[in-house]
Amino acid sequence: MANRKLPFGYEMQQGIVCIKTAEAAIVKEIYAAYIRGISYRQITDSLNAQAVPYNEPGKSWNKNMVARILSNELYTGNKTYPAILSDGEYRRAVSAKPAARASFNTTAKTVRQLARCAACGSTLTLSGNKYGWARWNCPSCKAISTDAVMPDTVDVLSHILTAMVRNPELIQAPPQVEQPVQGMPEQSENEFNLAIQAEDFDEPTARAKAISLAAARFDTFGSEDYETMRIQYILARTEQNGGLDTALLRQITSAILILPTGEVSLKLKNGQIIKRSDLT
Repeated sequence: MANRKLPFGYEMQQGIVCIKTAEAAIVKEIYAAYIRGISYRQITDSLNAQAVPYNEPGKSWNKNMVARILSNELYTGNKTYPAILSDGEYRRAVSAKPAARASFNTTAKTVRQLARCAACGSTLTLSGNKYGWARWNCPSCKAISTDAVMPDTVDVLSHILTAMVRNPELIQAPPQVEQPVQGMPEQSENEFNLAIQAEDFDEPTARAKAISLAAARFDTFGSEDYETMRIQYILARTEQNGGLDTALLRQITSAILILPTGEVSLKLKNGQIIKRSDLT
């Protein structure tokens, strides 16, 4: 098999198909760029600007060459061809094609509605950068990095939601400020115990103390505790379907926080903040 007949990224050595390191790096670069939303034309222009040869020195890149690479499943490997890409990388590129981007736009709309600047709390906006990516901007503090782009945000959110669905016990109510002693159920419980243990037992008084105890216990059960239990319940009954579940995101999320570095955190409706680094 002649080298020129091999897909870009491979070469023949002693009768065995091997990865051609420099070209394989270009293949990975093409896939990464396309997954991030860069068009065929922009990828082609970038490759030609770098003077990267295709298979023949001096031959310019065109959109057909890029499309051929992006549609070649051989890059995930088989008995003859060693893998240059993971199955996940190839699938993400396939899902980035125009037919799949309409679905992504719906997802992006939900994410955009929930996105907030972690530095100042302002609602974020989206704009295209020089590569055509949808990047985050904070109109108030302008602290968000140019590396903060929508496709990366969606990937991180998908990872966080998947981890929570697998383990709902990750959801915990944030620590609460200690309540005044008179509002604690212990005092009401002591009064109830005294009422039922009194020698001259008075049923109406005991009943009133029981109601007071129940009310005190209810008062200490804050909205954060309720939301924690609600979110755990929802997660425990959610099936993992792959991708970002926007319906689930709306049910449990109060804000998506974008840090100036581009790092993504999820603020849940119980007040808990979860980062991807918390899950590793």
